[in-house]
Amino acid sequence: MKNTMKNTMKKRDEAATDVAEVVAALGLKTDMGREAMKLAVQFVRLLDQKQEDYGSANIIISGEQGVIVRSQDKICRLKNLLGKSGVNHESVSDSWMDLANYGIIGFMVHNKIWK
Repeated sequence: MKNTMKNTMKKRDEAATDVAEVVAALGLKTDMGREAMKLAVQFVRLLDQKQEDYGSANIIISGEQGVIVRSQDKICRLKNLLGKSGVNHESVSDSWMDLANYGIIGFMVHNKIWK
């Protein structure tokens, strides 16, 4: 168990270094630009994990309209979550992250990058 935790922490440290290198290489000038890049990396990792779990077919079948519907669902959830406290199954942050990823997916579908 200790080795697994050490490996996980090592991967996180390496990933943090990689992100710092990307931020530096891009020459991002503002704090918000640098913070956005760090978040973008986290979001893309989540997108990648979900692709491993679910694949691409559901997006291919429904296309851009399906991405719009999923995005609208997230917006409705956000509206609902913002009016409540103590929701157990999905956080506001999770919903924003999913919505950002649907934006990326929609862009990819629209530009024929999604496979």
